[in-house]
Amino acid sequence: MTRAVGGVGFFAVQIAAALGAHVIGTAGPRNHGSLCDAGAAEVLDHAAGPVSGQLTGPVDAVLDLVGGPALEDPPKQVRDVARIAGVVDPVVDAMGGRYVFVRPERHDLEELARMADAGQLRVAIARAFPLERTAEAHELVAGGHVRGKVVVTLR
Repeated sequence: MTRAVGGVGFFAVQIAAALGAHVIGTAGPRNHGSLCDAGAAEVLDHAAGPVSGQLTGPVDAVLDLVGGPALEDPPKQVRDVARIAGVVDPVVDAMGGRYVFVRPERHDLEELARMADAGQLRVAIARAFPLERTAEAHELVAGGHVRGKVVVTLR
């Protein structure tokens, strides 16, 4: 899973691990611990060169959360290119993989709620702001590299 510590990746790691997958995620060194805490069995440094060169062998599936030039390496990582899924860049279809556009479905949301209630899915909160400080919250998010969600409280 590329950039597995981001907003989507952090949830995807937890979901995959809860479903029994051996998750290998990429992240910068400062985020390796939080990714392991989320359920990743292995963490690779996305800045240490191509992931394919860091793996001990091909994997069963790849979830790309970056797109663009990052899609050059997944075909070298996976046993079957049909098992590459991407949520950012539709070009993954042309590679033989699958572009996934997620639509909220009641059943899926109920399953996520069940997982959260069971302690299998958690949300990391980076910082909370009162409504009157929304601009400050937006600036923090726009600056990038926030670890967790930024919350605006209404009370």
